[in-house]
Order: sequence, then structure tokens, then C-alpha cells
Amino acid sequence: MTWRWGIVGTGNIARSMAEAMRLVPGATLEAVGSRNGTTAKAFAEAWAIPRYHDSYDALFADGDIDIVYIATPNSLHHDNIVAALQQGKHVLCEKPLCISAAEAQACADEARARSLFLMEAMWTRFIPAVREAVVRARSGTIGELTLLEADFCAVRKPVDWPGLFSAELGGGALLDLGVYPLTLARHLLGKPDSMDADVTYHESGVDDWASIELSYSSGAIAKLRCGFREDLPRNAVITGTKGRIVLPEPFHATRQLIIEVNGAPREMIDLPPIGDGYAHEVIEVQDCLDDGLTESPVMPLDESIEILETIDFLREPSAA
Repeated sequence: MTWRWGIVGTGNIARSMAEAMRLVPGATLEAVGSRNGTTAKAFAEAWAIPRYHDSYDALFADGDIDIVYIATPNSLHHDNIVAALQQGKHVLCEKPLCISAAEAQACADEARARSLFLMEAMWTRFIPAVREAVVRARSGTIGELTLLEADFCAVRKPVDWPGLFSAELGGGALLDLGVYPLTLARHLLGKPDSMDADVTYHESGVDDWASIELSYSSGAIAKLRCGFREDLPRNAVITGTKGRIVLPEPFHATRQLIIEVNGAPREMIDLPPIGDGYAHEVIEVQDCLDDGLTESPVMPLDESIEILETIDFLREPSAA
């Protein structure tokens, strides 16, 4: 079956998804929408997209679109998702799904009430090497899981990334970078039983660094870091009672995993993604819709909401 897509927004991630859609059978990119008609036209011409719209609402109202991909600033996600759903569109929204758990819950409620598909575009969940690492970890390859260590720290400066330092636009390190290690922890270990964090704030008011510890009833611990202050190796190490699995830098987009089981030869597995990796999200959406699903079993809405609940908690002064 062919699914007709529209893209909302024209930034870097929108360009990446336009390229990804070219690589997915059954996906056709039919339109792009922007608040700036000139920008929308230029994007459409660059990617050979048949139609462009000079407003988000015009794209949502386009009757020749089945699915929209939302690539607008974080602060607009809630309103864009609801508007798209109200026009009968299925939605894939760039991470984070919203800027708070309450907003995400409202979007989930809207999608469920209308029996429409909604998913957070958390590409880490669909990268082949990451998916294989999760399968191996869950299967007992390295024994009982005891520790996850994952960092995503990259220098970001206000002059280059103004949106990340604007609370009004939904900036901050936890929403921009922290969602990656937090999502991996949720996927591997479930919902934490307790949380602790050291969070610091930029003069603009957004969080710019966080060191997080999540504890689980199983006895496992997740130690995670994210931040804009410095560059650190962005790998993830999953440790168990019998060995460990390493996702090399950058763990959220790696094509490799390394398995080290006590007493066995080191195993390195190479699992390249399709293109840059974004195509796997498009495939998941279409596969779910082909199967009559309105939520992804790999990236369910309740997990997106729970991760935002964690971020809400960590951003409270009392959590630091």
C-alpha cells in the first residue's frame, strides 16, 4: 500500500526525513508546510515535492495527505499534533513528543479518541544495532542486567543553537539530548522505582547539564548524563552478571554493537541502517498502519509519556 506523507517544517531534521522517505517503499512525499511560503516553496523544489503550503493548518487540511511528520520547534508539537489529528491525519512527531507529560497525554488522548496513529520519532528505538543490543540484553546473553551507563553530552552554544536555550521554544539539555539515554533506559529496564539527579541551569533558564541515577526493583541502576557544556564520548554500556554489551559512539545512531561475555571471544556485530537511519521510523509507521495499528509496539505512547514524566521530575528544583 502507498502512504502519502506531508512534512511540517523545513529545518535540518525535515531535510533528513525527506531523504529518508525516498528510501522507503510505499512512501510518497506529497507536500510540505511552513509558516513561510517562500521557505516552503524552496523546500518543495529542492526535494521535488509536488505541493507546498504557506501554513501548517493548510497542510493539515490537505486531503491528499495520509500522514504528517512534524518537525517544528518543541514548543509547537502539542498544538501541531492536535491540529493534525483533528484533520484526520496520522502523525509522526519529532522527539520529544511534547515538552511535558501533560501535553503528551493530551495528544495521546486525542489520537486514541479518533483512532488515529501517533508516534514519537525516537529513531534510537529503530536503529538495527540498538534493537539487536536490546534483544541480546533481554534474552539473557549477558545474564541479569545490573547497570546501564549512557551519555549524550555535546557542546551547544546559544549563538549557534538559540532554540535550545529558549524555554519558550522548549529548549534544554534533557529534552534535546537526555531523551536518548532515558529512552534506552526505559526500553531496557522499564519504569524506575526511584530517581536522583544533579541538574544545572544556563543563565537563559534552561537546563544545560544533568547527571542522573535511576534505580529499579530488580537491583539494576542506570547512570546517565546529558548536557551542552562539553563533549564526552557518547557510548552506552549495558552490564550484566555474565558480561556486557557496548554500543559505540554515538550510541543512539551506531551501526555496531560489541558483546563481551565472560569466558567467550569478543563478538563485534555490524548492522548498518538504511541511509542515515531515519527511514526505519517511516517503515515502522507504515507497517503499523498496514497492520491496522494506531500505536507502535516498539515506541508506545505510554512510554513517551513516562519518559516526559521523568524529565518533568528531574527539572523540578527538588530533584537536584
